[in-house]
Amino acid sequence: MKQILVVTVSAIVIFGSIIGCSRKKKNDGAGMKETDTLSVAVMIVRPDTFIEYGVYYGRLSPLEEAKLICYTGGRVEALHAREGDYVKAGASLAAIDSMKATAILESARLQEKIAFKNYEMSKKHQIEGNASQLATDQTQLAWMAAKSARIEAEKNYRGALAVTPLSGIVSYRYVNLYQELPPGTPTYSVAQTSWLKMSVAVIESDAMRLSSGTKVEIGSPLLPDTTFHGTIQSIAREASGSDMTFRIEIRFANPGGILKPGVTAKVR
Repeated sequence: MKQILVVTVSAIVIFGSIIGCSRKKKNDGAGMKETDTLSVAVMIVRPDTFIEYGVYYGRLSPLEEAKLICYTGGRVEALHAREGDYVKAGASLAAIDSMKATAILESARLQEKIAFKNYEMSKKHQIEGNASQLATDQTQLAWMAAKSARIEAEKNYRGALAVTPLSGIVSYRYVNLYQELPPGTPTYSVAQTSWLKMSVAVIESDAMRLSSGTKVEIGSPLLPDTTFHGTIQSIAREASGSDMTFRIEIRFANPGGILKPGVTAKVR
């Protein structure tokens, strides 16, 4: 009985070992299959367009600017505008020997009026046969000379009273009160700042892809959160001799004159 019992127990142990080995091999095979499996994903590629930007820096300048000149010179009697003031076209910004300039203009206007009447009278006498063609030509020449003198007097008058030809902001004042000015001295600069322009030097590879009307974005370090939109107005037809870049001019609206001429800006 002991022998039978021992043999029976041994057989059970051996059988159990065989079953365990068999299961182990099956598990190992399953593990290998899982390791060899690869995940596959499908990507669909679609063509699309994109924008390539070029970034350049330049200095802003007014679209229109007038520098007022006192052609006759004289003492500054009064100043009517300061830097930063808004002025309208035709306004007088200063007075420089204004009485003298006024008297010269009135005299020139009167001389032109008299010369014109003499010319009209000479033509009438010529038709009646009482004057020669030479006499008529001489009176016409005198009238034209008087007209030229009147035009010159008006220019000197506008200079003496610093009359601005455009509406805008006084960007610079060159003179002080009671200063004695020599002839040809600048008095004021007036800039129209509702529109600004900037000139930028662009490399050849970018310039070849640009044209008049191309849209641009302008930004300034003074207003980092504000973007202005403008267009290219012109592109140079040949590169500069020094750095081989093409000069382009950009214009854009500047509502309220928020950006000032002379500041640096970035164009994209």
